[in-house]
Amino acid sequence: MPQDRNNLSKGQEMKKICFLGDRGLEENGILELLYQEVTEVVRNEDEIEFWFHTCHDVFTQQAVHCSLKLSKEQPQKRLTIVAVLDPWEMDKKKRSTDETLRLDGFPKDIVGRVEYAPLFQGKCEEDENRFVQHFHKVKRWLYRQCDDVMAYYYDNLPGSVFRLVQTATFRKSAGTLCHLYLPDTRERIDLLIERLPERERIALAALNSGRSFRDIAAEFGVSYNRAQQYVSKAEVRIRRWLRQN
Repeated sequence: MPQDRNNLSKGQEMKKICFLGDRGLEENGILELLYQEVTEVVRNEDEIEFWFHTCHDVFTQQAVHCSLKLSKEQPQKRLTIVAVLDPWEMDKKKRSTDETLRLDGFPKDIVGRVEYAPLFQGKCEEDENRFVQHFHKVKRWLYRQCDDVMAYYYDNLPGSVFRLVQTATFRKSAGTLCHLYLPDTRERIDLLIERLPERERIALAALNSGRSFRDIAAEFGVSYNRAQQYVSKAEVRIRRWLRQN
């Protein structure tokens, strides 16, 4: 099966699974891989919670589909969809639980339990323009609560998902990271990297080999921000090329 597994620690009696997918990717074949992987986990567990924070992107919706399908196929199992809600956002927008579930994209009557994230306080919460950072803070908290993180991304294509995966992987209490991807696409990304303008190609290849932005900046004699710009432009080009074919 085209996926990687890293066993990082033992889970709890009731397994908790969450899902992380690259919002900029949508490929045929990932749903089947995801269903196979979730089925394998369900086969070995009597009780599982599937944790979600919002349900807008395609990969998350596919994960919900798999969860509901398995609940129907294996009614003897205790499989529950858990919606993680953000009390800070609810309080700021004066929203009820039902309204938040609807706006977060959860289909009606599928949520078995609601879990509220902590009421975070910090710089992100003091500045409305830093909502994305707050959103990722909630996501990172969610990953820390779960035993398995099922992630769809490409490790040779940088982006926020890859950084969040690294956060989930390197924490001491991490559970199992299941990396879903299509090998043909990964090989194609490597070929597309060779088509990039020289500095973008060198910068992205360096980052993929484990070097830091600081290293890349020093090699080119540019600022840290400029090194990041090289990689960002490279990512945008590759994602555009992937969508064209």
